[in-house]
Amino acid sequence: MKLLAILTTLAPTLALAGTTNLPELTREGQELCYVRAYSKDHLTKHPNQKIKGAAVSLTKTADSVYATVEVRTLDNKTMFNAGGVLNAGGTRSLSKIKNVKTVAAQMDSDGGRFLLTQLAEENNVALKVQGSLYLAEANCTNDSSITDESKPYDSMLIEAGQEDSIMVLERKTANGSASKTCSQILDQQVYLNN
Repeated sequence: MKLLAILTTLAPTLALAGTTNLPELTREGQELCYVRAYSKDHLTKHPNQKIKGAAVSLTKTADSVYATVEVRTLDNKTMFNAGGVLNAGGTRSLSKIKNVKTVAAQMDSDGGRFLLTQLAEENNVALKVQGSLYLAEANCTNDSSITDESKPYDSMLIEAGQEDSIMVLERKTANGSASKTCSQILDQQVYLNN
């Protein structure tokens, strides 16, 4: 009985072993960018994988944190979805990320949910799909705010347990005055790994 009580007490601590806090995200316009591009060798070892690169960015707005997931598929399509970050209690509009190890994000239009956990290796996070994650092809004209409705688009669904449902991503610098966007960093990393 004592062993069970000890294990119950230690369970939360053991669950967080190998993690640390996410960097603070408290100022409007601040962005955290995490990217991973898979090598040809990695993709050969994981033939069921559908993506060759992934990025997630968390951006502080006036009253919440906005999450965007973007991937490059094996057939060179750009897929993405975005939504709001939730706090650990499940309420919307987390106004800042401070002293937390994991955040949950709910994608717009019931596009699924994922957890983002800061790993002990300071620059890495683990993205884990919860249930499923719906991504749609980016299909825009030169003005990225205007979608070309006449052109068909593709989509993909990543379900928990699939090869692509857990991704370890590395933190990159983005969104500075002379810096590339998170999407541009992903493109560069995928290009370098081809």
